[in-house]
Amino acid sequence: MLAARRRPARRLLLPFGLAVALAGCGSTVQQSSTAQSLGGADGVSPSSAAGQVAGTSTGQLAGGGTGGQAVGGGGTGTSGTSSATSGTGGASRSGSGSVPSAGVPRGLKNVTSPISIGILDLGSPNGAASALGAGYSTTTSGADVTKALVRYYNKHGGIAGRAIKPVEYTIQVTSGNYQTEMQAACADFTQDHKVAATISVLANSYFSNYEACLSKAGVPDFAGPTGSADEHDLAAYPGFVSVSSPSTNRRFTEMINRFVASGYLTAKSKVGVIVEDCSYNTRAYDQTIAVVAKSHGISLMRRDISCINGFADAGSAISAFGSAVLPFRSAGVDRVMFVSNYEGVGLFAFENNASSQGYQPSYLLTSTSGGSALAGQFNDAQLHRMRGVGWSPVLDVAPRVQASPSTKRCRTILAGEGIRPQSKADDLIDIVCDQFFALEATLKATSGHSSRADLLSGLRSLGTSYVSAFTLGGATDYTTRRDGPREFAIWGYSTKCSCMDYLTPPS
Repeated sequence: MLAARRRPARRLLLPFGLAVALAGCGSTVQQSSTAQSLGGADGVSPSSAAGQVAGTSTGQLAGGGTGGQAVGGGGTGTSGTSSATSGTGGASRSGSGSVPSAGVPRGLKNVTSPISIGILDLGSPNGAASALGAGYSTTTSGADVTKALVRYYNKHGGIAGRAIKPVEYTIQVTSGNYQTEMQAACADFTQDHKVAATISVLANSYFSNYEACLSKAGVPDFAGPTGSADEHDLAAYPGFVSVSSPSTNRRFTEMINRFVASGYLTAKSKVGVIVEDCSYNTRAYDQTIAVVAKSHGISLMRRDISCINGFADAGSAISAFGSAVLPFRSAGVDRVMFVSNYEGVGLFAFENNASSQGYQPSYLLTSTSGGSALAGQFNDAQLHRMRGVGWSPVLDVAPRVQASPSTKRCRTILAGEGIRPQSKADDLIDIVCDQFFALEATLKATSGHSSRADLLSGLRSLGTSYVSAFTLGGATDYTTRRDGPREFAIWGYSTKCSCMDYLTPPS
């Protein structure tokens, strides 16, 4: 629940699914997920071939070939039973997050056999929002969009010429234990059906147990979280591809450096940092945030809250975020940031408590907070204290930013399958398209060969040529890393539109 001084709320558009579930007033509803598997084993070739990536973008590929654009969605859930039926054919950083340096060999025969793809998708967040009394409404879900994209590809020759045999596992936002659900999904993909790759629509969330399980089985994961792993886990799980979010380290490095450069953050600032103590967050704080802040002479005050592992943690998480107000206020903290994939939840909980006490710090945010939603939830005085560094127009700003060719392709494909966005909340279909498109571009680069080694080499060969449906300007870089977003910009409240808008050009 938000502070009484807020303007009348429109819709609570927190990113997206899991954050919605945590953004209410602490209810702990539990609901089991459903799992439906629709595929079989995939014949995977041990070697790869070069190909030209279809699309409008141009760029030199490491290992040969040119250009590329391609399409991607998420969740968590409870274990369920699976039934399998065959689908029909038709249509990082250098070092820790690096991809293989080898190019893609030329001259090998195209693979055209069906490909088995694990699809982890998210049920509609509307039920969870309703259970918590939050005003959030979408006309579609991650599961709807993934099904539509599979239909499209299988009506048009398959993905990179290979019919998709989907193995679908759907997780409900209201699951009590996300870790258990992720382990069950991985078992379905790697033991029951032995997929070639997975597409994981993960909303805000990242789960290391899921990536460790997939990595052990040699299955690459084209994932769409809006909050991601740190560089340590990118190195530990070589098949993990963060299509829609930079690593936790890079996310906060960009944030701090850009705020310092703009003057929003100075050596006189005293920054309160709330760290959700999942391992990838605590490592990012110790190895990146503390180091970068120190380099600018910035003082930090850290406060930890427990890692969020399920919908049942909603009440305690909201309370923990809000409980940081008193110690931060007493210590003279004038800037607050949240090292959590639930940034938006932290902001709402903290500001609600702070405003009731007359405490008015400013906030350091990123795309993960869902900045585009904030103008409907706070008054002007509050909004002027909120600023972010972001990489995704869908998450960051209310005004429509010029769409990339891949975004336009996404909307055209889904409209043909009966899915048309009706609200800002529905715009998140772009993240689902992006995962499918990235896998498609990679498979085209390998002529359809789909072992993990082939796919990682194919990903590297895309370089900066892959045009995203989700990132600023469609810009990505897979030359030396596996977290795709390449450009960032500062966003904040604009009185011209009474909304969040970009304050600097992307760079």
